[in-house]
Amino acid sequence: MRNHDREGSRYQAWLRRTRRRLAASGGLSQAAAQLAIETGDDPGYWRKRLEALLDGSDPPTIDLVTRIDSMLSKPASQTSDNPAQEMLFTWDDLPETP
Repeated sequence: MRNHDREGSRYQAWLRRTRRRLAASGGLSQAAAQLAIETGDDPGYWRKRLEALLDGSDPPTIDLVTRIDSMLSKPASQTSDNPAQEMLFTWDDLPETP
């Protein structure tokens, strides 16, 4: 396989993975808002740019690939909707009393 073919298949795999991750409800808007914060551009600009990227009409730069991967790899918040459940884990952090 030629180097160009491997790069194309990696790009296609990245594109499929990114489409899947941004397909969640609000995913595209959240990514556009985050990119707008990072760059100072308008979220509407980033939404259009991301849509073009996802439909394959605007190939991304390596910087944009890195930014998107960084955003998508951040772990979800560790908070719970139930504060009592969170308290179960905080007791271990308290110092022992004699």
